[in-house]
Amino acid sequence: VRLRLLTGDYLDVTEPHALQRILYWTEEYRDRAAVRVFQAGAGHGFHPKAYVLHREYASTTAYIRSSNLTQPAVRRGIEWNLRLHGLSGEPQLQAIGEEFEALSRPNPH
Repeated sequence: VRLRLLTGDYLDVTEPHALQRILYWTEEYRDRAAVRVFQAGAGHGFHPKAYVLHREYASTTAYIRSSNLTQPAVRRGIEWNLRLHGLSGEPQLQAIGEEFEALSRPNPH
């Protein structure tokens, strides 16, 4: 199992304690975890919520979400979520992976 996480500093809403825990994971599981922080520059927002799961047998599932994982969002929010599942090389799933790679590079904008 390998974890790659991309988070951001947009509007400074990510809790510092949560980032510290994530960074602890990357130290503890150095060979299996990597974290990058997207730095939202002037005029750039950053608010994606997506989870991509790659399986050993060449299938991928991606969840693209508008919903935050907060009590108000889950209980009262109008939120949209989409699940895509298929072979890893399918165009939509491949495009999601390419965008993740582009955003994971230092200073993508």
